[in-house]
Amino acid sequence: MLSQTLAQYAHDRLKLSQQERIRFRLAPQISLEVLLILAAARGSVPLTHLFDQISAAEKSIRSHIRTLMASGLVVEAPHPIDGRAKLLALTARGAEDLAAHLLDTHSGQTDAVRA
Repeated sequence: MLSQTLAQYAHDRLKLSQQERIRFRLAPQISLEVLLILAAARGSVPLTHLFDQISAAEKSIRSHIRTLMASGLVVEAPHPIDGRAKLLALTARGAEDLAAHLLDTHSGQTDAVRA
Protein backbone atom coordinates (compact mmCIF):
# COMPACT_ATOMS: atom_id res chain seq x y z
CA MET A 1 0.00 0.00 0.00
CA LEU A 2 1.93 3.09 1.18
CA SER A 3 5.64 2.99 1.75
CA GLN A 4 6.96 3.76 5.22
CA THR A 5 8.54 6.99 3.89
CA LEU A 6 5.30 8.16 2.30
CA ALA A 7 3.31 7.30 5.44
CA GLN A 8 5.78 9.34 7.51
CA TYR A 9 5.54 12.21 5.01
CA ALA A 10 1.73 12.08 5.25
CA HIS A 11 1.96 12.16 9.04
CA ASP A 12 4.38 15.12 8.98
CA ARG A 13 2.27 16.99 6.42
CA LEU A 14 -0.82 16.46 8.56
CA LYS A 15 0.92 17.98 11.58
CA LEU A 16 2.04 20.93 9.44
CA SER A 17 -1.49 21.37 8.09
CA GLN A 18 -2.89 21.49 11.61
CA GLN A 19 -0.20 23.98 12.68
CA GLU A 20 -0.91 26.17 9.64
CA ARG A 21 -4.62 26.16 10.39
CA ILE A 22 -4.03 27.22 14.01
CA ARG A 23 -1.39 29.82 13.18
CA PHE A 24 -3.09 31.43 10.20
CA ARG A 25 -6.69 30.60 11.13
CA LEU A 26 -7.22 28.79 7.86
CA ALA A 27 -10.27 26.73 7.12
CA PRO A 28 -9.40 23.03 7.38
CA GLN A 29 -8.89 21.03 4.22
CA ILE A 30 -11.04 18.27 5.56
CA SER A 31 -10.82 15.79 2.70
CA LEU A 32 -7.04 16.02 2.58
CA GLU A 33 -6.81 15.70 6.35
CA VAL A 34 -8.99 12.56 6.29
CA LEU A 35 -6.73 11.00 3.65
CA LEU A 36 -3.57 12.01 5.51
CA ILE A 37 -4.81 10.57 8.81
CA LEU A 38 -5.73 7.29 7.12
CA ALA A 39 -2.36 7.15 5.35
CA ALA A 40 -0.40 7.92 8.50
CA ALA A 41 -2.32 5.20 10.37
CA ARG A 42 -1.46 2.65 7.66
CA GLY A 43 -4.67 0.77 8.32
CA SER A 44 -8.23 1.17 9.46
CA VAL A 45 -9.18 4.10 11.66
CA PRO A 46 -12.36 4.46 13.72
CA LEU A 47 -14.61 7.25 12.52
CA THR A 48 -14.52 8.74 16.02
CA HIS A 49 -10.73 9.10 15.71
CA LEU A 50 -11.26 11.39 12.72
CA PHE A 51 -13.73 13.46 14.72
CA ASP A 52 -11.10 13.82 17.45
CA GLN A 53 -8.28 14.74 15.05
CA ILE A 54 -10.03 17.19 12.70
CA SER A 55 -11.19 20.57 13.93
CA ALA A 56 -14.50 20.70 12.12
CA ALA A 57 -18.12 19.83 12.71
CA GLU A 58 -18.92 16.11 12.58
CA LYS A 59 -21.57 16.82 9.94
CA SER A 60 -18.95 18.44 7.71
CA ILE A 61 -16.48 15.59 8.23
CA ARG A 62 -19.17 13.02 7.41
CA SER A 63 -20.01 14.91 4.22
CA HIS A 64 -16.38 14.83 3.09
CA ILE A 65 -16.11 11.14 3.94
CA ARG A 66 -19.21 10.36 1.85
CA THR A 67 -17.63 12.19 -1.09
CA LEU A 68 -14.34 10.32 -0.64
CA MET A 69 -16.22 7.01 -0.49
CA ALA A 70 -18.25 7.85 -3.61
CA SER A 71 -14.96 8.69 -5.37
CA GLY A 72 -13.53 5.29 -4.43
CA LEU A 73 -10.74 6.74 -2.29
CA VAL A 74 -11.99 5.53 1.10
CA VAL A 75 -13.86 2.42 2.20
CA GLU A 76 -15.97 1.94 5.32
CA ALA A 77 -16.31 -1.29 7.28
CA PRO A 78 -18.05 -2.26 10.51
CA HIS A 79 -15.93 -2.35 13.64
CA PRO A 80 -15.27 -6.02 14.56
CA ILE A 81 -15.95 -5.45 18.27
CA ASP A 82 -18.37 -2.52 18.42
CA GLY A 83 -21.17 -3.11 15.92
CA ARG A 84 -22.24 0.53 16.11
CA ALA A 85 -18.81 1.88 15.18
CA LYS A 86 -17.36 2.27 11.69
CA LEU A 87 -13.77 1.83 10.51
CA LEU A 88 -12.38 3.77 7.55
CA ALA A 89 -9.40 2.91 5.38
CA LEU A 90 -7.79 4.11 2.18
CA THR A 91 -8.46 2.07 -0.91
CA ALA A 92 -5.57 1.22 -3.23
CA ARG A 93 -6.78 4.03 -5.50
CA GLY A 94 -6.95 6.41 -2.53
CA ALA A 95 -3.36 5.58 -1.58
CA GLU A 96 -2.17 6.05 -5.16
CA ASP A 97 -4.02 9.35 -5.61
CA LEU A 98 -2.77 10.66 -2.27
CA ALA A 99 0.79 9.59 -3.06
CA ALA A 100 0.62 11.35 -6.43
CA HIS A 101 -0.79 14.48 -4.78
CA LEU A 102 1.87 14.52 -2.08
CA LEU A 103 4.66 13.94 -4.57
CA ASP A 104 3.32 16.70 -6.86
CA THR A 105 3.00 19.07 -3.93
CA HIS A 106 6.45 18.13 -2.64
CA SER A 107 8.11 18.52 -6.05
CA GLY A 108 6.33 21.86 -6.53
CA GLN A 109 7.73 23.09 -3.22
CA THR A 110 11.17 21.83 -4.19
CA ASP A 111 10.96 23.64 -7.54
CA ALA A 112 9.91 26.86 -5.81
CA VAL A 113 12.87 26.63 -3.44
CA ARG A 114 15.25 26.09 -6.35
CA ALA A 115 13.92 29.13 -8.27
